[in-house]
Amino acid sequence: MTLPTVGGSENTWGTVLNAHINVGHNTDGTHNQEDWTPTSYVGEESITFPNGLILKQGTESVAANTTDEVTYAVAFPSAFVNSFVQFNSKAVSLVGAANSQKKSGSETSILEVTNGHSSTQTISWYAIGY
Repeated sequence: MTLPTVGGSENTWGTVLNAHINVGHNTDGTHNQEDWTPTSYVGEESITFPNGLILKQGTESVAANTTDEVTYAVAFPSAFVNSFVQFNSKAVSLVGAANSQKKSGSETSILEVTNGHSSTQTISWYAIGY
């Protein structure tokens, strides 16, 4: 299939749009569950999406002003892309922020989680890779 051209492809945009919408959808518009069933998630550390992207998640109790290493249950098969963290407590100010980074030399298997707050905090971490 070729994409329509401006001013020269009358009546073809609907075909292109429908081909795009039909990926992951049934003819009645409901989601096609063949590739991925989000309701099957039961709390595992990793979720693998149909495109191969992997989201890992967990929590870590980190002492004040220190960095802990989180070793994934299963390493990313190919590469680490990015990570983000957040404090689990609403009472924690952003003055002493949490942060994360891949561990140099162990990028696909270990995440470093830092607590910059003045007391021990539980930190939720999320890592993305493939």
